[in-house]
Amino acid sequence: MSDLNKIYQQIKKLNSQISKFFAQRKYDIALPLAKRALELANILEDESILAECLNTLGLLYYSQRRYGEAE
Repeated sequence: MSDLNKIYQQIKKLNSQISKFFAQRKYDIALPLAKRALELANILEDESILAECLNTLGLLYYSQRRYGEAE
């Protein structure tokens, strides 16, 4: 498996974990995972994955009423 594929798989795993914690309203656990997924997405330079990660991060901030950070 190439390094890029490993990164894609890591992001996929992180997003799965984020979804689980989001559903449980455990935003404090999900937030660092979302930040890590965003870091990995930046390495890939894949705009669709990057947009998905930014959206997830924004949703987590919004759910915590941290509106300024959600922008």
